[in-house]
Amino acid sequence: MTLRILLVAVACSVMHAFAADGEGAATLVVESTNAFRKAQDLAPVKTRRSLERAAVEFARYMAKTGKYGHTADGRRPVERAAAQGYDHCIVSENLAYLYRSRGYDAASLAREMVEGWKASPEHRKAMADAAVTEIGVGIAQDEKGRYFGVQMFGRPKRDAIRFTVRNEAGREVAYRAGERRFSLPPRAERTHTVCRRLALAIDVHEPFSARPADGARYVVTDRGGNLAVRSAR
Repeated sequence: MTLRILLVAVACSVMHAFAADGEGAATLVVESTNAFRKAQDLAPVKTRRSLERAAVEFARYMAKTGKYGHTADGRRPVERAAAQGYDHCIVSENLAYLYRSRGYDAASLAREMVEGWKASPEHRKAMADAAVTEIGVGIAQDEKGRYFGVQMFGRPKRDAIRFTVRNEAGREVAYRAGERRFSLPPRAERTHTVCRRLALAIDVHEPFSARPADGARYVVTDRGGNLAVRSAR
Protein backbone atom coordinates (compact mmCIF):
# COMPACT_ATOMS: atom_id res chain seq x y z
CA MET A 1 0.00 0.00 0.00
CA THR A 2 2.82 2.38 0.83
CA LEU A 3 4.61 1.57 -2.43
CA ARG A 4 1.47 2.25 -4.48
CA ILE A 5 0.97 5.64 -2.85
CA LEU A 6 4.62 6.52 -3.51
CA LEU A 7 4.34 5.59 -7.20
CA VAL A 8 1.19 7.68 -7.60
CA ALA A 9 2.88 10.63 -5.92
CA VAL A 10 5.92 10.39 -8.20
CA ALA A 11 3.74 10.09 -11.30
CA CYS A 12 1.72 13.14 -10.32
CA SER A 13 4.91 15.10 -9.71
CA VAL A 14 6.24 14.27 -13.19
CA MET A 15 2.95 15.16 -14.85
CA HIS A 16 2.81 18.46 -12.96
CA ALA A 17 6.33 19.39 -14.08
CA PHE A 18 5.42 18.73 -17.70
CA ALA A 19 2.09 20.53 -17.46
CA ALA A 20 3.77 23.70 -16.20
CA ASP A 21 6.13 23.71 -19.22
CA GLY A 22 3.40 22.82 -21.66
CA GLU A 23 1.05 25.47 -20.34
CA GLY A 24 3.82 28.06 -20.41
CA ALA A 25 4.65 27.25 -24.02
CA ALA A 26 0.95 27.33 -24.95
CA THR A 27 0.62 30.81 -23.43
CA LEU A 28 3.61 31.97 -25.47
CA VAL A 29 2.09 30.49 -28.64
CA VAL A 30 -1.05 32.58 -28.07
CA GLU A 31 1.02 35.71 -27.45
CA SER A 32 3.15 35.11 -30.56
CA THR A 33 0.07 34.43 -32.66
CA ASN A 34 -1.45 37.73 -31.61
CA ALA A 35 1.82 39.54 -32.30
CA PHE A 36 1.73 38.04 -35.81
CA ARG A 37 -1.91 39.07 -36.28
CA LYS A 38 -1.16 42.60 -35.11
CA ALA A 39 1.59 42.83 -37.74
CA GLN A 40 -1.05 41.86 -40.32
CA ASP A 41 -3.44 44.58 -39.02
CA LEU A 42 -5.78 41.92 -37.64
CA ALA A 43 -7.64 41.88 -34.35
CA PRO A 44 -6.23 39.65 -31.59
CA VAL A 45 -7.83 36.31 -30.73
CA LYS A 46 -8.92 35.56 -27.17
CA THR A 47 -8.41 32.25 -25.41
CA ARG A 48 -11.61 30.20 -25.10
CA ARG A 49 -11.59 27.42 -22.52
CA SER A 50 -13.61 24.97 -24.61
CA LEU A 51 -11.21 25.33 -27.56
CA GLU A 52 -8.28 25.02 -25.18
CA ARG A 53 -9.68 21.80 -23.70
CA ALA A 54 -10.19 20.35 -27.18
CA ALA A 55 -6.63 21.29 -28.17
CA VAL A 56 -5.06 19.88 -24.99
CA GLU A 57 -7.03 16.65 -25.20
CA PHE A 58 -6.03 16.09 -28.83
CA ALA A 59 -2.37 16.92 -28.22
CA ARG A 60 -2.31 14.38 -25.38
CA TYR A 61 -4.03 11.79 -27.58
CA MET A 62 -1.39 12.15 -30.30
CA ALA A 63 1.43 12.02 -27.73
CA LYS A 64 -0.04 8.88 -26.20
CA THR A 65 -0.79 7.02 -29.44
CA GLY A 66 1.88 8.38 -31.79
CA LYS A 67 -0.84 9.07 -34.35
CA TYR A 68 -0.63 12.42 -36.10
CA GLY A 69 -3.02 14.33 -38.34
CA HIS A 70 -6.25 16.31 -38.22
CA THR A 71 -8.34 13.12 -38.06
CA ALA A 72 -5.92 11.01 -36.00
CA ASP A 73 -8.61 10.22 -33.42
CA GLY A 74 -11.31 9.58 -36.05
CA ARG A 75 -12.86 13.02 -35.62
CA ARG A 76 -12.59 16.34 -37.41
CA PRO A 77 -11.50 19.52 -35.58
CA VAL A 78 -15.06 20.83 -35.51
CA GLU A 79 -16.24 17.61 -33.86
CA ARG A 80 -13.57 17.81 -31.16
CA ALA A 81 -14.53 21.42 -30.46
CA ALA A 82 -18.23 20.56 -30.31
CA ALA A 83 -17.51 17.70 -27.89
CA GLN A 84 -16.12 20.34 -25.50
CA GLY A 85 -19.28 22.45 -25.81
CA TYR A 86 -18.05 24.93 -28.43
CA ASP A 87 -21.09 26.22 -30.34
CA HIS A 88 -19.21 26.99 -33.51
CA CYS A 89 -19.59 29.15 -36.52
CA ILE A 90 -15.97 28.55 -37.60
CA VAL A 91 -13.37 26.06 -36.39
CA SER A 92 -9.90 25.59 -37.88
CA GLU A 93 -6.77 23.87 -36.66
CA ASN A 94 -2.99 23.91 -37.01
CA LEU A 95 -0.83 20.99 -35.86
CA ALA A 96 2.87 20.74 -35.05
CA TYR A 97 5.21 17.83 -34.40
CA LEU A 98 8.63 18.77 -33.02
CA TYR A 99 11.70 17.04 -31.65
CA ARG A 100 15.33 17.92 -31.02
CA SER A 101 17.84 15.94 -29.01
CA ARG A 102 18.81 18.77 -26.68
CA GLY A 103 15.19 19.47 -25.85
CA TYR A 104 13.30 22.74 -25.54
CA ASP A 105 12.40 25.29 -22.97
CA ALA A 106 8.95 26.90 -23.18
CA ALA A 107 10.18 29.91 -25.18
CA SER A 108 12.11 27.94 -27.83
CA LEU A 109 9.31 25.39 -28.19
CA ALA A 110 6.67 28.07 -28.74
CA ARG A 111 8.93 30.01 -31.10
CA GLU A 112 9.68 26.99 -33.31
CA MET A 113 6.02 26.02 -33.50
CA VAL A 114 4.84 29.49 -34.49
CA GLU A 115 7.68 30.09 -36.95
CA GLY A 116 6.92 26.73 -38.58
CA TRP A 117 3.27 27.67 -39.03
CA LYS A 118 4.18 31.10 -40.38
CA ALA A 119 6.48 29.50 -42.96
CA SER A 120 3.70 27.24 -44.29
CA PRO A 121 1.13 29.00 -46.55
CA GLU A 122 -1.78 26.85 -45.35
CA HIS A 123 -0.99 27.25 -41.65
CA ARG A 124 -0.17 30.94 -42.06
CA LYS A 125 -3.58 31.44 -43.67
CA ALA A 126 -5.28 29.95 -40.60
CA MET A 127 -3.31 32.26 -38.30
CA ALA A 128 -4.16 35.29 -40.45
CA ASP A 129 -7.88 34.51 -40.78
CA ALA A 130 -9.70 37.79 -40.09
CA ALA A 131 -12.94 35.94 -39.34
CA VAL A 132 -11.74 34.00 -36.28
CA THR A 133 -12.01 35.60 -32.85
CA GLU A 134 -10.95 32.88 -30.40
CA ILE A 135 -8.10 30.44 -29.85
CA GLY A 136 -7.13 27.39 -27.82
CA VAL A 137 -3.65 25.84 -27.70
CA GLY A 138 -2.55 22.46 -26.35
CA ILE A 139 0.95 20.97 -26.16
CA ALA A 140 1.90 17.48 -25.03
CA GLN A 141 5.15 15.50 -24.93
CA ASP A 142 5.45 11.78 -25.48
CA GLU A 143 7.83 9.40 -23.72
CA LYS A 144 10.39 9.79 -26.52
CA GLY A 145 10.59 13.54 -26.00
CA ARG A 146 8.56 14.48 -29.06
CA TYR A 147 6.18 17.41 -28.78
CA PHE A 148 2.72 17.57 -30.32
CA GLY A 149 1.11 20.99 -30.64
CA VAL A 150 -2.48 21.87 -31.46
CA GLN A 151 -3.62 25.39 -32.27
CA MET A 152 -7.39 25.74 -32.68
CA PHE A 153 -9.15 28.84 -33.96
CA GLY A 154 -12.84 29.56 -33.76
CA ARG A 155 -15.67 32.00 -34.13
CA PRO A 156 -18.68 31.17 -31.93
CA LYS A 157 -22.19 31.08 -33.35
CA ARG A 158 -23.15 34.04 -31.17
CA ASP A 159 -20.72 36.15 -33.23
CA ALA A 160 -22.27 35.22 -36.57
CA ILE A 161 -22.82 38.12 -38.99
CA ARG A 162 -26.46 38.95 -39.70
CA PHE A 163 -27.62 41.34 -42.39
CA THR A 164 -30.95 42.01 -44.09
CA VAL A 165 -32.04 42.86 -47.63
CA ARG A 166 -35.52 44.41 -47.96
CA ASN A 167 -37.39 45.09 -51.19
CA GLU A 168 -39.72 48.07 -51.00
CA ALA A 169 -40.01 48.35 -54.76
CA GLY A 170 -43.00 47.10 -56.72
CA ARG A 171 -41.03 44.49 -58.65
CA GLU A 172 -38.76 41.55 -57.94
CA VAL A 173 -35.13 42.25 -57.08
CA ALA A 174 -32.19 39.96 -57.78
CA TYR A 175 -28.95 39.98 -55.81
CA ARG A 176 -25.88 37.91 -55.02
CA ALA A 177 -24.54 37.16 -51.55
CA GLY A 178 -21.16 35.48 -51.79
CA GLU A 179 -21.41 32.77 -54.43
CA ARG A 180 -25.20 32.38 -54.21
CA ARG A 181 -27.87 34.24 -56.13
CA PHE A 182 -31.24 35.20 -54.68
CA SER A 183 -34.47 36.88 -55.77
CA LEU A 184 -36.70 38.91 -53.49
CA PRO A 185 -40.41 39.56 -54.24
CA PRO A 186 -41.91 43.02 -53.74
CA ARG A 187 -42.48 44.08 -50.10
CA ALA A 188 -40.40 41.17 -48.79
CA GLU A 189 -37.16 40.92 -46.83
CA ARG A 190 -34.59 38.26 -46.12
CA THR A 191 -32.08 38.05 -43.26
CA HIS A 192 -28.81 36.26 -43.90
CA THR A 193 -26.67 34.69 -41.18
CA VAL A 194 -23.07 34.01 -42.20
CA CYS A 195 -19.81 33.21 -40.45
CA ARG A 196 -17.58 35.36 -42.65
CA ARG A 197 -18.09 38.73 -44.23
CA LEU A 198 -18.95 38.25 -47.88
CA ALA A 199 -19.58 40.34 -50.98
CA LEU A 200 -23.16 41.53 -51.54
CA ALA A 201 -24.16 42.77 -55.01
CA ILE A 202 -27.72 43.97 -55.73
CA ASP A 203 -28.99 44.31 -59.30
CA VAL A 204 -30.17 47.93 -59.43
CA HIS A 205 -29.86 50.87 -61.86
CA GLU A 206 -26.48 51.95 -60.54
CA PRO A 207 -24.45 48.85 -59.54
CA PHE A 208 -24.43 48.39 -55.77
CA SER A 209 -21.97 46.30 -53.80
CA ALA A 210 -20.96 46.04 -50.14
CA ARG A 211 -19.37 43.76 -47.57
CA PRO A 212 -22.08 43.69 -44.89
CA ALA A 213 -21.12 44.03 -41.24
CA ASP A 214 -23.23 42.55 -38.47
CA GLY A 215 -26.58 44.34 -38.22
CA ALA A 216 -26.40 45.92 -41.69
CA ARG A 217 -29.67 46.49 -43.50
CA TYR A 218 -30.12 47.28 -47.20
CA VAL A 219 -33.40 48.59 -48.58
CA VAL A 220 -34.23 48.57 -52.29
CA THR A 221 -36.56 51.36 -53.42
CA ASP A 222 -38.04 52.55 -56.71
CA ARG A 223 -36.94 56.06 -57.64
CA GLY A 224 -38.81 57.20 -60.73
CA GLY A 225 -38.72 53.79 -62.30
CA ASN A 226 -35.11 53.05 -61.34
CA LEU A 227 -34.16 50.73 -58.51
CA ALA A 228 -31.81 52.12 -55.88
CA VAL A 229 -30.37 50.89 -52.57
CA ARG A 230 -30.06 52.71 -49.28
CA SER A 231 -28.38 51.46 -46.13
CA ALA A 232 -30.45 51.52 -42.96
CA ARG A 233 -30.17 50.35 -39.38
